Amino acid sequence: MLGIVGCITLHHDPRLVTVAGLLCGTACFTSVSMLWRSLSHQGLAAAAWLGGAAFAFGCGVWSTHFLAMQAYDSPLIAGYDLLATGCSLVIASIGALAAFALFLHVRHAAQPGFAGVLLGASIAAMHFIGFGAMRVRGYVTFDSVYVMASLAAGMVLAGAGLSVTGTLHALSRRVAGSLCMTAAVVALHFTAM
Repeated sequence: MLGIVGCITLHHDPRLVTVAGLLCGTACFTSVSMLWRSLSHQGLAAAAWLGGAAFAFGCGVWSTHFLAMQAYDSPLIAGYDLLATGCSLVIASIGALAAFALFLHVRHAAQPGFAGVLLGASIAAMHFIGFGAMRVRGYVTFDSVYVMASLAAGMVLAGAGLSVTGTLHALSRRVAGSLCMTAAVVALHFTAM
């Protein structure tokens, strides 16, 4: 835990980390609100709101990741591969679409948990593909303990966010769900760092 706190406080610009967190929170709340709108429509309109929620989430998570990477104080980062960077955005959005569709349309007691695992996995895929897009002088390695902890945190917190959100009708539940989903993204990113 101290390693995570040290990474954030010693190796990141706190202003950019704050902006990244606020951006993530805004994207999560927007996504949850769009999911709520999806429930009040049918057919093509419902699908459009669902797709918009997934795209907003994917873009928000992707932007948060790359803003937090810019906040990281390292002389090693030389640039990013455009194709891999774009793939990380697409994967975040497609994973969110699958997770949100599962959350909205499958009625089972474990459905928020399954959707949370899928959402957490898409956040992780975006994160690690985004790291793979970095062009550095040297090698990037990960500690497997931190990687597993980041995956667990992302999946558990994403599942908690969807569980708390429930049927999305109450604003307080949408805010609480958004905060949990924001925590999932932030915890995954900084634990993996």
